[in-house]
Amino acid sequence: MLLFHYKNPKAGAIGGIGAILFFLASGFPTNYNAFMTDIPGSITFLNVIKDILLAFCSLILTGESLKEMVR
Repeated sequence: MLLFHYKNPKAGAIGGIGAILFFLASGFPTNYNAFMTDIPGSITFLNVIKDILLAFCSLILTGESLKEMVR
């Protein structure tokens, strides 16, 4: 739905917001469990960076959809 913004920018914006919420909501419990079970720090760090990058990419694509809606 996030890449659907080429045909329908409103659906792309909704998908982008949903993706941001999904990556942030799934990242916190996963990383909390990693900290509590003494998983090595490098693996936990990579998981945190992955979730942040995916949320940031979703934010960029949401901005593209909003830009198309305004245009």
